[in-house]
Amino acid sequence: MTRNDIQDLTRKALQGDLKALQELRNRGLLQTEPGPPPPDPIFPASHAQKRLWMLEQMDSGNIAYNMPGLLRLDGHLNRRALETAFSELIKRHESLRTGFILKNGEPYQKILDADSDTCDVVRFEDLSNQPDPEAAVRNTAEADAKTPFDLEKGRLIRVTLLKMPEDRHYLVFNMHHIISDGWSINILIREFCLLYEAFCDGISSPLPPLPIQYRDYSAWQNRKLSRGDLTPHRDYWHQKLSGEIPVLDLPTDHPRPPMHTFNGDRIPFSLEAETTESLKKTGLDHGASLFMVLTALVKVLLYRYTGSEDIILGSPVAGRDHPDIENQIGFFVNTLALRDTVQGDMPFASVLKSVRATAAEAYEHQVYPFDRLVDELPLRRDLSRSPLFDVMVVLQNPDSARLEMGNVAVTQVPAAFKVSKFDITLNFAENEEGLSGEIEYNTDLFVEDRIRRMVDHFQTLATSVIGGPDRRVDELAILPPWERDRLLHEFNDTARPFPDDRTIHGLFEDQAEQNPDQTALIFEDTALTYRELNRAANRVAQCLLTRYGLQPEERVAVLLDRSQWPIIALLGIMKAGGAYLPVDPSYPPDRIRYMLEDSRSRLVLTETGKEAMLSGLTASPEII
Repeated sequence: MTRNDIQDLTRKALQGDLKALQELRNRGLLQTEPGPPPPDPIFPASHAQKRLWMLEQMDSGNIAYNMPGLLRLDGHLNRRALETAFSELIKRHESLRTGFILKNGEPYQKILDADSDTCDVVRFEDLSNQPDPEAAVRNTAEADAKTPFDLEKGRLIRVTLLKMPEDRHYLVFNMHHIISDGWSINILIREFCLLYEAFCDGISSPLPPLPIQYRDYSAWQNRKLSRGDLTPHRDYWHQKLSGEIPVLDLPTDHPRPPMHTFNGDRIPFSLEAETTESLKKTGLDHGASLFMVLTALVKVLLYRYTGSEDIILGSPVAGRDHPDIENQIGFFVNTLALRDTVQGDMPFASVLKSVRATAAEAYEHQVYPFDRLVDELPLRRDLSRSPLFDVMVVLQNPDSARLEMGNVAVTQVPAAFKVSKFDITLNFAENEEGLSGEIEYNTDLFVEDRIRRMVDHFQTLATSVIGGPDRRVDELAILPPWERDRLLHEFNDTARPFPDDRTIHGLFEDQAEQNPDQTALIFEDTALTYRELNRAANRVAQCLLTRYGLQPEERVAVLLDRSQWPIIALLGIMKAGGAYLPVDPSYPPDRIRYMLEDSRSRLVLTETGKEAMLSGLTASPEII
């Protein structure tokens, strides 16, 4: 290789060309530090890894960032080929044998030797003689998912093979998020199946060598950050997230714990194919993707719940915009903070237009690490919640590759892993039947019934938008028919059987006799028992009858401010056989005069200072 070739490769590597970086490394022309290489294979962590490492130091037993999986294997299994396949995977991907150490106050990746760390990769357990083998599998998988990792150890992956009766096995695996992401799980499963088939046939690995490793990506990212190459992206996010960061106060069923918790559960749901196609068409009519339509729907729903007009949602992006990292196992996923304004008088189409513009800008600037952004922004540090947002929206692209392992049928089984990294995460995935969805929620904040109603509200809102995307946000329906009927009719069905031969004040007197010392009325700092309220009403009735000669059904106007006295007066008038006319002192004077003259009330029960309201009447009533 000539000097010009080396200079050309160096120039490309400095510009972020990962292939050029790998070529320099392969030829021994790249040193990460001056002088001789360090005695241990230690390399800087990516910025996302640094943040997860810090979270781990704050809570060493945290399992929220475990990434468990479960495969059912039906057929005659070659156990040796399976174990060899996983050994090959760990040799192939440095991330699977990476631990973390502290050096100069910073976490570094420590990569273990490929040959010395591939023994005993797969733990084996025979459950075939268990009374309920399937239950034993669930218990084993759940226990493994809840077992924390030690980040200082070099292999942050666990694999367990469970033998069942008849030719069935389960493969339980678990990785820590610091060396993996959702995309990586698909790579792990796909490559495992290919390697297993090859080793069963007695041939070597069919997988081409990886052009780079995760440590090369980390070096590239850190170099970009240190040189300021990502400054334009940084400036965009700082401008987009400037000012007061909104806090989404969702209605919760439990008080928010002082420290952010990760206890969670999931509620599945679906949207029919016809509804999904209609949502896609709505998006197409407005130049928006299905993800943008779903994000706009979620923002409208959150606005209707909270009244908050400034709403930030989180959404992950794969972070694999270079072909050399498409087949890498590692922590590449990045998070976007999508901030939009939603107002009640906005048409849904306007909300969708705003979301479309926000998402397009976010994708353009997605290379800037979210974790770095959180460190840089002047955020209010609240240990009870996630920074920037509490709700995440995810539209997954399901891996369409068919899983094959020779004569062994492979089925992915949903892992029963009950954690929630955020208050609420809405996961969507498109399939032949439409959209399958799942709401992951924090069980320390919400009860299951509320989340199930949220599902109903989202489905109703989606249908409402299809019927009229130009309708205002506050006009869109979110209540399904059963809940609307419950609110309008069931909750208002307050009719109770009432004796035809009794009066209201007579029933009140019965209650006063049965429970004289129970509290009957509370106003501000004043509380009256049934005995006290009954005696006060009796004094009013006695006064009306003996002093003012109240006649049966004669009207008495009651002009009193809100207090315990209007209740006492009304009971007293009824006890005296009169009819009461409540008059609110806050009414306009003309309205008060009209009510008194039209009712021909001879008596007005009022309080000192209200006499002026009675001036100008054609016939002056008696003031009590």
